[in-house]
Amino acid sequence: MSEVPSALAQFSAALAARHGQEFPDYPSLHNWSCDNPELFWGSLLQFSKLPVSGSDTPVLHGSSFTDRKFFPNLKLNYARCLLQQAETTAETVAVTVVSETGSVATITWGDLKQQVLCMAATLQAHGVQPGDRVVAVARNSIESIIACLATTALGASWSSVSPELGASAIVERFEQLEPRLLFADLQYQLNGSVTAIDSSIAELLNAVKSLQEVILLSTTDLSFDSNIPVYSFASAVAATPLALNELTNFPFDHPLFIMFSSGTTGVPKCIVHGAGGTLIEHVKEHCLHSGLTENDTLLFQTSTGWMMWNWQLSALAGGTPVVLYDGSVSYPEKWQLLKVLVDHNVTVFGTSPAYIQYLIESGLQPNKKFSFPALRAILPVRTGDSQCISLGIDVQVKSDDGIEPAGSGELVVVKPFPSQPVFMWNDASNARMHSSYFEKNPGVWTHGDEIRITADGSPRILGRSDGTLNIRGVRIGPAEILSVVNRIEGVRESLAIEQVSVREPGGSRLVLLLVMQRDEPLERSFILQLKKRLATEASRLHVPAIVARVSQLPRTHNGKLSEKAARDAANRMAVTNLSALANPESLEEITAAVPEAPV
Repeated sequence: MSEVPSALAQFSAALAARHGQEFPDYPSLHNWSCDNPELFWGSLLQFSKLPVSGSDTPVLHGSSFTDRKFFPNLKLNYARCLLQQAETTAETVAVTVVSETGSVATITWGDLKQQVLCMAATLQAHGVQPGDRVVAVARNSIESIIACLATTALGASWSSVSPELGASAIVERFEQLEPRLLFADLQYQLNGSVTAIDSSIAELLNAVKSLQEVILLSTTDLSFDSNIPVYSFASAVAATPLALNELTNFPFDHPLFIMFSSGTTGVPKCIVHGAGGTLIEHVKEHCLHSGLTENDTLLFQTSTGWMMWNWQLSALAGGTPVVLYDGSVSYPEKWQLLKVLVDHNVTVFGTSPAYIQYLIESGLQPNKKFSFPALRAILPVRTGDSQCISLGIDVQVKSDDGIEPAGSGELVVVKPFPSQPVFMWNDASNARMHSSYFEKNPGVWTHGDEIRITADGSPRILGRSDGTLNIRGVRIGPAEILSVVNRIEGVRESLAIEQVSVREPGGSRLVLLLVMQRDEPLERSFILQLKKRLATEASRLHVPAIVARVSQLPRTHNGKLSEKAARDAANRMAVTNLSALANPESLEEITAAVPEAPV
């Protein structure tokens, strides 16, 4: 269903002509891009034809992660780069939004440009300036895209969360940024039910004193009195538009998006991403890795609180129309999301592991229901593996023996790359940045994942490095256990954690938490069979000392499993930040299900 992107072949040919080296396959191109980062990123910028100003030399100033600066003499405007397609294809559809109710909204390239520039004029008139922060509690909608692009057009930074996020979690993230303006939806629909979030917005406005005004993205009916001005979206896009070609260009590393860490070890960190680094990385992934063109239609199942929303948005820079989906993937029909792919001729589809798991658990076989005549790629993977290591990112493995290009160990990047965060908010000394990425392994970027890279270059994420298990002195990636367990009939999902146990060799024991598909007790015969499979398919070290059944596993608000929270609960330790969890009640169940280790 996938094919080698033609743009990748064209880019490889252009490199060969320019640098006199052939690239017969992807690994050879990847190796060259890592060995010659300045040639690669400089060539990619020229190949992208993005509307930039200034000089593209030098490509890289400085050689270390801490002093590196890509394209220091280059400037661009993110919004202008995404709206340039409107200059040639104003009447074709740029964005389509489909909701679970079946409603469909579209906007053409020309109207998208017009409304972004009108909204930008309104924001400018209201005092939004370069460097300001604009935040949003937003559904997956055309209005959200317009708000984001208008914000970035003025050089302000955008940060968004989905409306399902709890009020305290929203406040915890946004109050750090001292934002000037809020875009807000006041309700959302999921599984046929409409939920009002007026109280969350009211709590946010009361807590974040820097906010000076609110623009509502949909309904205008407030159930509370606001002490700052509130405007409707319609009035905000009624202004006289700015001119696209007169938008200010900003430095390559100018702050663009502010995203948040999961918050499992404390208050979520505010991670600031630069405009140029974000865009050139996205263009590379869209154009070279995915082969997206103006003839494609992209749908990535996401929300405004996940980085993939920003990733999908950047596809507009290559002229690719996007389809957004707002609501439940399985309401009112279990096939709901897949039906959208067919009805809207989606050619490239991206989704989450949770949705793939839903298809498996529900017994749904998409190709038995639909033919997907337009679909050409679903970002395919081999079970457990990533497709490849991204071009220009020099990923290697840090093990006890040192840093190697293959093997198992901690994922590190050994050369600077343009899309690394430019800084963390309220981190003037770069202490947070240093402790997060460089303290553990000085001189290289430490990503926080355990990885295995095979001889053919296939990477497999084994789990977060802070969730790595040390059983009897041997480091074990949780994924090595879960890849076996999650294939066992009756298991919905699982989590492997380490519990302190002074009587065990090495001082700890392996605990396996299971969420079953049926509400039935675990039979001893089932546990014995599970352990036998782990011993056979993995090793005896992968066999848990304790198998405990729970109804749910702790997850952060962005849907990630929290091994740390589960481990703390099993060890009867205080969880450092309960507000980072969407379901903190799961911890009491884990504590009750996992017996204390003998002393």
